[in-house]
Amino acid sequence: MQQPLVPMSVRAAFAYKKKIARREYVRVTLRHGEDGALEAVKFPREGAGLLSSLVDTDGLVELGEAITQVEAGQTVGFLSYANLV
Repeated sequence: MQQPLVPMSVRAAFAYKKKIARREYVRVTLRHGEDGALEAVKFPREGAGLLSSLVDTDGLVELGEAITQVEAGQTVGFLSYANLV
C-alpha cells in the first residue's frame, strides 16, 4: 500500500488567490531566503499545457479546499516532484 505524501513546510514567496471548495497545485521553485529559510517562488505563468513549468520548477505547493488566498511569508505545504514518482 502506498503511503500518503506528507508536504514539507516552506515559506511562500508569492501571493495567490483561488476559489473556495477547490484544491489547487501551484508550480514553484525553492530558494533560500535572506534568513536561510526555504521559500517557494511561484512560476510566473500558469496553464496546464506549459511543460516548461514542470522542467523549470522543483515541485508543487498544495492549496486545500478551505484556502482562498496565500500571502507572502505564509507557511505552505510543498510536494517535491521527486516524491511524486
